[in-house]
Amino acid sequence: MGRKSLKTTRQKEIIKAFYKVAKKEGLENASIAKVASVMNINPSLILHYFQTKEH
Repeated sequence: MGRKSLKTTRQKEIIKAFYKVAKKEGLENASIAKVASVMNINPSLILHYFQTKEH
């Protein structure tokens, strides 16, 4: 069994942060900026791993 790729790991971290924001703020108020803030990262990094909000 190989190691998980960094991309997969980061995507899972972003998804967990999204659920955290959505639970607190409501799904309609969850944004890339809020997820990035929770993760203490630049929002453009989220777009690097997920090209669009729909992904």
